[in-house]
This record gives sequence, C-alpha cells and structure tokens, in this order.
Amino acid sequence: MYEIMHVGVPVKEPVLEEFYAEGLKVHISGPDNNPLKFEYLRFEEGTPLHPDVVNLTHIAYKVPNIDTFISDHQAIVLNERMTVDDHLDIAFVKVAGTVIELMEMK
Repeated sequence: MYEIMHVGVPVKEPVLEEFYAEGLKVHISGPDNNPLKFEYLRFEEGTPLHPDVVNLTHIAYKVPNIDTFISDHQAIVLNERMTVDDHLDIAFVKVAGTVIELMEMK
C-alpha cells in the first residue's frame, strides 16, 4: 500500500501562500497549507515538466523505490527522476491514464 502525500492541482492564479521552484518554473502552495492536502501549482512558460503534469491534476504517492514502482506498474514515464533535495527524489508517471507523482524519501 502506498501513502498518498497530496493531490496536485494546476491553477492560473495564486490560491494560498506559495514558494517558487526555480528549476521547474513553478509556484507551489504546499499541501500542508490546507486540510484537503491539495498542492496548488502555477506553472510558468518554459517549465521542463511534461504537459500532462502542467495541465492535469495528479496524485502524489510516497514510494519506497521509484524505479521498482515504474517497473511493477508498467508506468509511462513523463518526467525522469529528479532530486528535490538531500531527502527527496520525485518522478512523474502515468498509470492507466492517471498522472502520478512518485516521491522517494532518502
């Protein structure tokens, strides 16, 4: 069983307090800022993230190993593994038409 970390929701206007992820060209309102665990995302032009990540809602799961999840679920990789910081790697994939963010804690 995988732990759901948040639901990522693309928006055009700020919803809650945001921080900016410069490398991804996205303004992020963390899921801890609301009781529904929604993470609001405002993407800038030129973001390196796949159009499905930019335009569709996604579900983020904490997984023990990104590569194993991809293999076990025959996931279509939208964005390869990215290191967020010393404690977290992420990847965006699609499983049965659903965009999923995989979060591997180090």
